[in-house]
Amino acid sequence: MSTIVLKNSNESLNRIESFVEYICEGFNINETFLGNMIIAVTEVVNIIEAENPGVQITFENEQKKFSFIFSNFSKEIDLALFTDANNVLNEAITDRENSLFMINALCDDLIIDIKGRKIVLTFINEGVDETLSSHRKNYLNNYLNQQLKVN
Repeated sequence: MSTIVLKNSNESLNRIESFVEYICEGFNINETFLGNMIIAVTEVVNIIEAENPGVQITFENEQKKFSFIFSNFSKEIDLALFTDANNVLNEAITDRENSLFMINALCDDLIIDIKGRKIVLTFINEGVDETLSSHRKNYLNNYLNQQLKVN
Protein backbone atom coordinates (compact mmCIF):
# COMPACT_ATOMS: atom_id res chain seq x y z
CA MET A 1 0.00 0.00 0.00
CA SER A 2 1.35 3.42 -1.00
CA THR A 3 -0.07 6.80 -0.01
CA ILE A 4 0.32 10.39 -1.14
CA VAL A 5 -1.23 13.51 0.38
CA LEU A 6 -1.92 16.48 -1.89
CA LYS A 7 -2.37 19.88 -0.27
CA ASN A 8 -1.40 22.28 -3.04
CA SER A 9 -3.20 22.14 -6.38
CA ASN A 10 -0.27 23.87 -8.13
CA GLU A 11 1.93 20.80 -7.74
CA SER A 12 -0.75 18.09 -7.91
CA LEU A 13 -0.22 17.01 -11.53
CA ASN A 14 3.54 16.46 -11.14
CA ARG A 15 3.07 14.57 -7.87
CA ILE A 16 0.27 12.41 -9.35
CA GLU A 17 2.44 11.51 -12.37
CA SER A 18 5.40 10.60 -10.14
CA PHE A 19 3.17 8.59 -7.78
CA VAL A 20 1.54 6.57 -10.59
CA GLU A 21 4.87 5.97 -12.38
CA TYR A 22 6.43 4.82 -9.09
CA ILE A 23 3.52 2.42 -8.56
CA CYS A 24 3.74 1.00 -12.10
CA GLU A 25 7.45 0.36 -11.67
CA GLY A 26 7.22 -0.94 -8.10
CA PHE A 27 4.31 -3.30 -8.68
CA ASN A 28 5.38 -4.28 -12.21
CA ILE A 29 2.11 -3.01 -13.69
CA ASN A 30 1.93 -2.93 -17.48
CA GLU A 31 2.56 0.58 -18.79
CA THR A 32 -0.60 0.27 -20.89
CA PHE A 33 -2.43 1.40 -17.75
CA LEU A 34 -0.15 4.38 -17.05
CA GLY A 35 -1.98 6.97 -19.16
CA ASN A 36 -5.45 5.81 -18.10
CA MET A 37 -4.47 5.87 -14.43
CA ILE A 38 -2.82 9.31 -14.58
CA ILE A 39 -5.79 10.87 -16.39
CA ALA A 40 -8.47 9.24 -14.19
CA VAL A 41 -6.65 10.06 -10.93
CA THR A 42 -6.00 13.63 -12.09
CA GLU A 43 -9.66 14.15 -13.04
CA VAL A 44 -10.85 12.95 -9.61
CA VAL A 45 -8.32 15.23 -7.89
CA ASN A 46 -9.40 18.19 -10.05
CA ILE A 47 -13.04 17.72 -9.03
CA ILE A 48 -12.10 17.36 -5.35
CA GLU A 49 -9.71 20.33 -5.42
CA ALA A 50 -12.39 22.58 -6.93
CA GLU A 51 -14.01 22.55 -3.47
CA ASN A 52 -11.20 21.29 -1.31
CA PRO A 53 -7.49 22.10 -0.95
CA GLY A 54 -6.38 18.66 0.21
CA VAL A 55 -6.88 14.95 -0.39
CA GLN A 56 -5.14 11.68 0.46
CA ILE A 57 -4.68 9.06 -2.27
CA THR A 58 -3.92 5.48 -1.26
CA PHE A 59 -2.95 2.77 -3.74
CA GLU A 60 -3.95 -0.84 -3.01
CA ASN A 61 -2.84 -3.81 -5.09
CA GLU A 62 -4.93 -6.97 -5.02
CA GLN A 63 -4.70 -10.02 -7.23
CA LYS A 64 -5.60 -8.98 -10.80
CA LYS A 65 -6.83 -5.52 -9.78
CA PHE A 66 -5.56 -2.35 -8.21
CA SER A 67 -7.32 0.63 -6.69
CA PHE A 68 -6.78 4.29 -5.90
CA ILE A 69 -8.69 5.40 -2.80
CA PHE A 70 -9.35 9.11 -2.31
CA SER A 71 -10.07 10.10 1.31
CA ASN A 72 -9.30 12.49 4.17
CA PHE A 73 -10.59 15.56 2.42
CA SER A 74 -9.41 18.59 4.36
CA LYS A 75 -12.87 20.17 4.13
CA GLU A 76 -16.38 18.80 3.70
CA ILE A 77 -17.04 17.84 0.07
CA ASP A 78 -20.33 16.87 -1.54
CA LEU A 79 -19.59 13.36 -2.85
CA ALA A 80 -22.92 13.46 -4.69
CA LEU A 81 -21.01 15.50 -7.29
CA PHE A 82 -19.66 12.17 -8.50
CA THR A 83 -22.96 10.32 -8.76
CA ASP A 84 -24.61 11.97 -11.78
CA ALA A 85 -22.17 10.68 -14.42
CA ASN A 86 -24.83 8.67 -16.28
CA ASN A 87 -26.62 11.73 -17.63
CA VAL A 88 -23.70 13.29 -19.47
CA LEU A 89 -25.49 14.70 -22.51
CA ASN A 90 -27.60 17.56 -21.25
CA GLU A 91 -28.39 20.94 -22.72
CA ALA A 92 -25.44 22.37 -20.82
CA ILE A 93 -22.57 19.93 -20.39
CA THR A 94 -20.28 20.99 -17.58
CA ASP A 95 -16.58 20.34 -17.22
CA ARG A 96 -17.38 18.16 -14.20
CA GLU A 97 -19.75 15.99 -16.24
CA ASN A 98 -17.10 15.60 -18.95
CA SER A 99 -14.59 14.63 -16.26
CA LEU A 100 -16.99 12.05 -14.81
CA PHE A 101 -17.51 10.52 -18.25
CA MET A 102 -13.75 10.32 -18.76
CA ILE A 103 -13.18 8.77 -15.32
CA ASN A 104 -15.84 6.11 -15.97
CA ALA A 105 -14.44 5.35 -19.42
CA LEU A 106 -10.84 4.98 -18.20
CA CYS A 107 -11.31 2.88 -15.07
CA ASP A 108 -13.11 -0.42 -14.61
CA ASP A 109 -15.05 0.57 -11.50
CA LEU A 110 -15.86 3.84 -9.75
CA ILE A 111 -17.22 3.55 -6.21
CA ILE A 112 -18.58 6.56 -4.34
CA ASP A 113 -18.81 5.76 -0.62
CA ILE A 114 -20.68 8.74 0.79
CA LYS A 115 -20.91 7.34 4.35
CA GLY A 116 -17.27 6.25 4.38
CA ARG A 117 -16.34 9.57 2.76
CA LYS A 118 -14.16 8.09 0.05
CA ILE A 119 -13.94 7.56 -3.70
CA VAL A 120 -12.40 4.39 -5.15
CA LEU A 121 -11.11 3.94 -8.71
CA THR A 122 -10.41 0.31 -9.65
CA PHE A 123 -8.45 -1.02 -12.62
CA ILE A 124 -8.41 -4.68 -13.63
CA ASN A 125 -4.86 -5.89 -14.25
CA GLU A 126 -5.50 -8.71 -16.71
CA GLY A 127 -4.25 -6.85 -19.72
CA VAL A 128 -6.66 -5.61 -22.32
CA ASP A 129 -8.90 -8.67 -22.27
CA GLU A 130 -12.42 -9.33 -23.46
CA THR A 131 -14.09 -8.21 -20.20
CA LEU A 132 -12.23 -4.92 -20.09
CA SER A 133 -12.74 -4.21 -23.78
CA SER A 134 -16.43 -5.08 -23.53
CA HIS A 135 -16.94 -2.74 -20.54
CA ARG A 136 -15.35 0.21 -22.31
CA LYS A 137 -17.07 -0.57 -25.63
CA ASN A 138 -20.51 -0.72 -23.97
CA TYR A 139 -19.92 2.50 -22.04
CA LEU A 140 -18.84 4.37 -25.17
CA ASN A 141 -21.74 2.93 -27.22
CA ASN A 142 -24.24 4.08 -24.59
CA TYR A 143 -22.68 7.53 -24.59
CA LEU A 144 -22.58 7.86 -28.38
CA ASN A 145 -26.14 6.56 -28.87
CA GLN A 146 -27.76 9.15 -26.58
CA GLN A 147 -29.78 11.87 -28.24
CA LEU A 148 -28.11 15.26 -28.14
CA LYS A 149 -30.55 18.10 -27.49
CA VAL A 150 -29.79 21.04 -29.75
CA ASN A 151 -31.69 24.33 -29.57
